[in-house]
Amino acid sequence: MQRLNINATPLSCKHGYGLVALTPGDLKICLDVIRTFIAVFTSREDVMECFIEATAVTHEKYPDLYSSKLLLESLVSCLLSSGTQRVLDEGDNCPARLFAMLACYFEEWSNVKVRKTKATLNWTQIFEFNHADDHTLVKYLRKRIDCSCLDKKYKEARCITKMGTCCNPSGSWQIRR
Repeated sequence: MQRLNINATPLSCKHGYGLVALTPGDLKICLDVIRTFIAVFTSREDVMECFIEATAVTHEKYPDLYSSKLLLESLVSCLLSSGTQRVLDEGDNCPARLFAMLACYFEEWSNVKVRKTKATLNWTQIFEFNHADDHTLVKYLRKRIDCSCLDKKYKEARCITKMGTCCNPSGSWQIRR
């Protein structure tokens, strides 16, 4: 993907959000889904239970969302934009990790349930963002936005040793404990 070089302050860049044309009603749905999903998601301790409960609640409230390629793309775009802005605002990256994890979840959902390009959701990739290091987080967001806003952060994060969840006992990844 070619990056746009935006000569503007970070506050004026939307990090790719808004490229998908939505009606005001669809935009309201996307924003409400994010608010509802996060409210339900953060009310539980177990991450898998969080996904099951939040999906059930939002699916019941907005059944068309989970089968609409356009709405899912817009939802992912909004989550990526929000996560990117949280990284740029500096400080605690916990909100950015949550936005990245949810963006990954809805990308996976779209690929499995709507586009049917994959057989199952990659839960390891989704769960990785729950405790992702800055390198993993910035790399994921930077690859998915069309502006250059995270380029400087990515250069800084590249020197951080990448940590993650390893499902292979002979793998070379360092495992976060």
